[in-house]
Amino acid sequence: MLTKVSHLLPATPSNGQPHGCLVEDIVEGFIHDKDHAGTIHIWALGFFVGFLGLLAYIASAAVSVSYVADCLAMQWTSPRFMVLSALACLVPSVLSNLRRANLSVCLVLNYFYTIGKHVHTLSKDNDAPVLCFSIRKYNHTRAKQLKAVKLKAAKRSGATSS
Repeated sequence: MLTKVSHLLPATPSNGQPHGCLVEDIVEGFIHDKDHAGTIHIWALGFFVGFLGLLAYIASAAVSVSYVADCLAMQWTSPRFMVLSALACLVPSVLSNLRRANLSVCLVLNYFYTIGKHVHTLSKDNDAPVLCFSIRKYNHTRAKQLKAVKLKAAKRSGATSS
């Protein structure tokens, strides 16, 4: 939320007589990164609110809490339910750590695609560019291979490279 701060600053006109001038600055609020709630906290809060909503539904529907607890206890021996509950516990931590992942190391964006040994480059006449994501570990050998393929494609299209 932006707040306005008003200051009364003295200004001097050309005749030398000072008078007041109202200046409004917009000051943006600042929250330090350490004070931000992590995604895991938001997910935990969501699960907690959802659990409270479930309890409210159970109370309003006049369903016994012990019935729900017995149902969960019986289903816990089912392998599918165990896997589902384990995934439900892991998903928030995985999703919260995705923003820290360095995807540029693992993803290489190619502006051309290969079919067999023929390399098709994008021409200026194409309306929609074709993008191909190849998931490979980026290394210098791969970069040299991509550069060589681009040079071959440029030579085939008749463009000169420097």
